[in-house]
Amino acid sequence: SWSCFNSPYHAMVLEQGFQIMTVNFSGSYGFGKQFNERLAGKIGELDIEEILAILKQLDGKYDKDQLFFDGGSYSGYQSFVFLQKHPHLFKGIVSRNPVVDLIYSMASTDIPEWNWIEALGECKFDCTKEPTDDQILTFKKFSPALNSFDPTSKTKVLLILGDSDKRVPPGAAYALYRRLKAQGQDIQCLVFPGEGHRIAKSKHVFDIMLNVLNLMLGFK
Repeated sequence: SWSCFNSPYHAMVLEQGFQIMTVNFSGSYGFGKQFNERLAGKIGELDIEEILAILKQLDGKYDKDQLFFDGGSYSGYQSFVFLQKHPHLFKGIVSRNPVVDLIYSMASTDIPEWNWIEALGECKFDCTKEPTDDQILTFKKFSPALNSFDPTSKTKVLLILGDSDKRVPPGAAYALYRRLKAQGQDIQCLVFPGEGHRIAKSKHVFDIMLNVLNLMLGFK
């Protein structure tokens, strides 16, 4: 539902000769309420399968050795799911303010109901109730930061965080960054002071664009 042609960021990528694929996967807007809600309880599974199916459908129309994933918030979540489940698929990943730990997020985000609906498939949220042991295990199952990553992955990761994000507070991403860095993952973390979930200050947007070019084109 987003147009590449209204974004200077996307225009920059196109100008460098890259193609852009944007996917209205299940859970996104554009195809009605049922399509939006059918991802509940299947995050990081149904949507990932759909994206992989489209890549398979387009086989031969793109360079598999120059494949990058770029996403923020929930799509930032997808980026780490891909890194976990398909550690050799992408040459590089750009991930902005990603959801990585649903247990941490449940206690820190300004929309805790999201965790229940999307991970548990339950449309009723009661903040007075504690999660059961089984529910916590489900949250863990869907949390990239709480599961292992392949240490042989050569994917370059650019993690971008706003230090004042209340939608997806950065604490869990900091922890994941430290673990992946220690594991040997090629990962860089940019933290922008005073930025929330949407990183919007012009100087920060420009900084991100330069770092994305560095990731994709391999500037030294």
